[in-house]
Amino acid sequence: MADSADPLPHVERAGGYSTRYPHRGHYFVNAAIGLLAFGTASLCLHRLLPFPEIPEVTAKLQYFAQHKDEFDTLFIGSSRIYHHVVPEVFDRAATEHGVTAHSFNLGVSGMHPPESFYVLDQVLRLKPAKLKWVFLEFEELYPNFSKEKLATRRFFYWHNWRLTRLALGKSLNPDGRQSWGKIVTRIVRSDTSRVQFQAFLKNISNVGAAKDVQDSLVTRDRRSSTTWRDLDRQHGYLPSFRLMTADEIAQYRAKVQNGVVEDDDYAPSGEPMSGDQLVQYRARLEKGMAEAHSHVVDPRTDEGFRDCAEKIRAAGAKLICVVSPNTNLKQLQFRNDAPAPVFAFNDPKLYSALYDPHVRVDPTHMTAEGAEQFTRLLAEQFAAEFAPPK
Repeated sequence: MADSADPLPHVERAGGYSTRYPHRGHYFVNAAIGLLAFGTASLCLHRLLPFPEIPEVTAKLQYFAQHKDEFDTLFIGSSRIYHHVVPEVFDRAATEHGVTAHSFNLGVSGMHPPESFYVLDQVLRLKPAKLKWVFLEFEELYPNFSKEKLATRRFFYWHNWRLTRLALGKSLNPDGRQSWGKIVTRIVRSDTSRVQFQAFLKNISNVGAAKDVQDSLVTRDRRSSTTWRDLDRQHGYLPSFRLMTADEIAQYRAKVQNGVVEDDDYAPSGEPMSGDQLVQYRARLEKGMAEAHSHVVDPRTDEGFRDCAEKIRAAGAKLICVVSPNTNLKQLQFRNDAPAPVFAFNDPKLYSALYDPHVRVDPTHMTAEGAEQFTRLLAEQFAAEFAPPK
């Protein structure tokens, strides 16, 4: 029976192949098709996935989303905005000087550009109906992060291509004058550029997305009922830097451990400086005053803020850049015509009260008393420039 079976029919080989030398071009085509399919699927999935559970950031954005049409003024920046701008004080002082405002503090500890640019994008996508003013902390791009942060979701959630490009440009060609040869050399040698690009790939390929979905389901009820239960009164402002009782300090640290706030910039002791810390502060301030000078921001920082100004203008609002009263006394300037006014308070000669050790917790942060003074000065300068003529 086996001998009488019909032989297998003749099969034509596909064009471009032989028994010895398969067509290598097909390998590259197949690989390109696979990468294109993977990239397209990743991007589509990235748009459909819920916003990741980022300590402090997510809670504030979700609260704002629920109340977005109640506010006309926003403050975005690091802890120097979060803990230093008191919306209630700002609204009252601005109204007294002729500008009605209802403000919300979207500052987050440790949030520097480009992350602050990303948070601004999320706000503008919500299309708040009454938005008129956006105060954005003015500082140069912050491409370097501690090793502890590099493995966190907080580090790579904002790495879309636009912001990654800005961060890479800041680290590879900070002054905009480097030759292509030096840029290529830096790409090969720079750990910063490698880390930034890896963060971008992790973000767009949705690494850790399954946990994001799980977190969004598990923490939704707890966040809405507990995390920001008194935010209507505080408007996003947390007065950590005042003379807190032991119980209040314990409650704050419990919030940090539960992921409600991210304490990565300071220790919330709430007490003004004293002893060695006071001596170090005065020495640092004297050195800063001796070295103070005007400083033109790098091209990538300039580009980032101009892009923010354009987006805010398209939303029917206006950008105002703010420099907090810290010991970095460089007077930042845009490279050409400024896309927005700059309200700079880092001048101890003009704002000596804000540098009084009695209102400072450390060289960067102020007590609640100092925050109220700063907020009133900010509101007064804002009203002086934008109040309608009488």
